[in-house]
Amino acid sequence: MNEKQPVTTSASIPKAPTVIHDASLPVEADSIIARPLMEPDFVNMKSKNPNISLRWVNCKSGDGLRYNHMQAVGFVNATSSDVAAPASMLKEGKIVFGDLILMKIDRAKYQGALKYNEQQALARMRKTTQVQHARKTVSEVPTSPELIRKIQMFEPSLEETQKLIGEEGGQSG
Repeated sequence: MNEKQPVTTSASIPKAPTVIHDASLPVEADSIIARPLMEPDFVNMKSKNPNISLRWVNCKSGDGLRYNHMQAVGFVNATSSDVAAPASMLKEGKIVFGDLILMKIDRAKYQGALKYNEQQALARMRKTTQVQHARKTVSEVPTSPELIRKIQMFEPSLEETQKLIGEEGGQSG
């Protein structure tokens, strides 16, 4: 039984020395590390509370019309207690990046609105598909030039329209 036992030690691994550059001395080109200047990653902000949804809103466009609309539907300004944001993005208790302000809303309410929008879009697509199918079907019906001359779109005059909808008295000025 010649199993190797793990070796334990109380010695600590020394930290790499911190190099502090003297601003009065020129920096040697060989000692410069190539790396880009990076803006804060504002796109991937994560809420500390999983029941809150976040959204960036343009607060300057249209004299703040979009921002006011978002407030009206239930969004409120996110704060540093909601998100771990860099100090450079904190302005008067708000999280701001250029013309954008980070807003928050209850996740269930926001997901419900997104689901509603999806359902409405699908319903519009179904109607469009049905109309396209009807047009295709009609266009496939064999027609003769004589038949085309006989078929006209019904477009009632103003007087006929008023009679059809039950209005009395003709045109109004």
